Amino acid sequence: MRLDHIVASVRDAHSDVITPARRRIVIPCNGSIDSILNDPTSKAIMMGRFYEALTAYLYGGRMGDIKRVEDCDGETTIIKPDVIDDARQHIFECKAVRSGQTSNLLDQQLGAYEKLQEAYPEYNLYLALYRHSLKGIKKDWEGTPRELFAELCQKTAYGVVLPFELVHALLDPQKDSSKFTYRYQNEHSGFDDCVCTRSSTFTRLFTEPEQVISQLGLELGEFEIRKLLTPTSYVHRFKLPSFPIVYISERVEGINLNQAVEGMDDVPF
Repeated sequence: MRLDHIVASVRDAHSDVITPARRRIVIPCNGSIDSILNDPTSKAIMMGRFYEALTAYLYGGRMGDIKRVEDCDGETTIIKPDVIDDARQHIFECKAVRSGQTSNLLDQQLGAYEKLQEAYPEYNLYLALYRHSLKGIKKDWEGTPRELFAELCQKTAYGVVLPFELVHALLDPQKDSSKFTYRYQNEHSGFDDCVCTRSSTFTRLFTEPEQVISQLGLELGEFEIRKLLTPTSYVHRFKLPSFPIVYISERVEGINLNQAVEGMDDVPF
């Protein structure tokens, strides 16, 4: 099904508009915003920054902060999540996924977030996924950061936010998760080992998250599923139209973990 048809099929279910946690979207650029992005890495990094900045704008937090994790031998590991919100105790890993493509989580990334969960149990960890239709960012696309931001504003279709408990369930072979994900591992390849979430899984998490949760053998009542809309926003004067987001969070003894921190009145939703 075409991306616009997927969005149109569920758009009416998304009525609550997010109140952004920040006043504007700020994307850090090393160098001029009008300099040509010459290599695949710089293009992918700039795309990543677009969605990290969007996540911080919508839900709060800062880009570029670090967390220190000390192991049993006293050695310290520095982990740099995409977005950290110390006030609400939320940590986000952000992924941009083109329509029809898989979402890949490197073993190294998963290991780092498992360490974070152990070291900071009071924090809630989330995977923020964004579906877009920009083709060939590493191979074919050419342009400047400004031109990239302009295209992403027009080609971002929807988002899904998952708590890491649900991410772990998707990766758990004990839960017959092979219909949702698969492993990539090739010692003769230059690519890192990772778990790939199938494109169809991403689509279903957006259109029918309740069914996916149930099919993973999880209790639906342990999660809160909110179907939201982003406000119309602007990135470097380019209009970012409103788009739908499915935001899934855990419940603990019936308490929503995304509730406001006491004394705060700027919770995004």
